[in-house]
Amino acid sequence: MKYEKLRDFWNNLEVRDPMFLRNVVIYPLQAPEEGFSREFLTLEDGGFSISELDAPNIDSVMFRSLSNTPFFILDGEELLGAQQDRVVNTSLWLEGAEAFEIPVSCIEQRRWGGGKVFSPGTTLLTPSLRKVLCEGVTRSLSEGKGYKSDQRSLWNSINKTLTTLKVSSKTFSFHDAYNNLKNEIESYIEEMKDLGEEISGFVIETPALIAVDLFGSRRILSRFLKKLLRSYLIEGFVGKGRVNLSVKRIKSFIKSTLISGFKDYFTPSSVSKEIRFGESSELLGKVLIVEESILHLSLFKEK
Repeated sequence: MKYEKLRDFWNNLEVRDPMFLRNVVIYPLQAPEEGFSREFLTLEDGGFSISELDAPNIDSVMFRSLSNTPFFILDGEELLGAQQDRVVNTSLWLEGAEAFEIPVSCIEQRRWGGGKVFSPGTTLLTPSLRKVLCEGVTRSLSEGKGYKSDQRSLWNSINKTLTTLKVSSKTFSFHDAYNNLKNEIESYIEEMKDLGEEISGFVIETPALIAVDLFGSRRILSRFLKKLLRSYLIEGFVGKGRVNLSVKRIKSFIKSTLISGFKDYFTPSSVSKEIRFGESSELLGKVLIVEESILHLSLFKEK
């Protein structure tokens, strides 16, 4: 892919009227359609198994597709159970009827035991935790160490999240944050079910962070919408302070954010690649590319 195409995709966003959810402001985005037409499955669809490796490893698990249709998984998606709860370290496109060793991180600490099989969770890490994940993986890739996170930083950030939310968790599990807020979160989700069919992504603004999730088509976003909204809502319970609504400010942010410093990496799937940009803690981003089409762009910028 020519990097000019990626810049054009970024620079041609339209920002829609925002929604205020507790301490998070969500700005829906409309972007040019990439024209990616391949069908895919998500973790909510079934047709796969995920298990610990024969010799369990905190950094990797085994994904086995039981379908001929490819799977699309987002960074930060939960994998629950087995020896420890994990999350996927980066967005992945995995071809059907194959097995892949995929990179993961642990999102609980005081458990190592209980089985070998994972089940998919109901949410993603919050945007601020996904930033920590992205920062660690980007550093690891630049050092030639593969898709590994900074596990210690992620654990510390999860512990701060649980403390802020006043969630008691015997194993310091991120998923307990969702369980503790489930009723309130799901009531919000029900109110947002008619968000619209013209949206292909979001800018999320908190008092400390601006984050972006942008997809190559509205069809792709629709498959992950509820998980994304749940993660944004958890962030809203964590954030301290308020953010003033301003479409003008977000348009200025998009216009002024220079996407550059690109580096290409091979993902665990032979048909997809990843572009990462911005290797500082102030600005981090990555893009999953399949068949020269943008599937998912995520960006994190400290304020």
